[in-house]
Amino acid sequence: MSQINLNQPAVYITAGIVGLILSAALLLVAEFGVDAPNASTLFYRQFRIFGGALILFLLSGGVLVRGFALRAGNKRLADALKE
Repeated sequence: MSQINLNQPAVYITAGIVGLILSAALLLVAEFGVDAPNASTLFYRQFRIFGGALILFLLSGGVLVRGFALRAGNKRLADALKE
């Protein structure tokens, strides 16, 4: 049985893209799916969801950048080994 290596650039890139899609879905839910009896409650509920979406967006962006950095490093290593 082979062991799965999760330290691959494709895994980081995929996780980053999925996180960005989820943060966009959270923003849509916050904008169109939240209902409240008055304006202050609506602001509070949307603010909490927007905060979660912002944190998820920043983490996903970092994971995506990490994936591209790993990919570039692997390419440079492969080029150096060819020479």
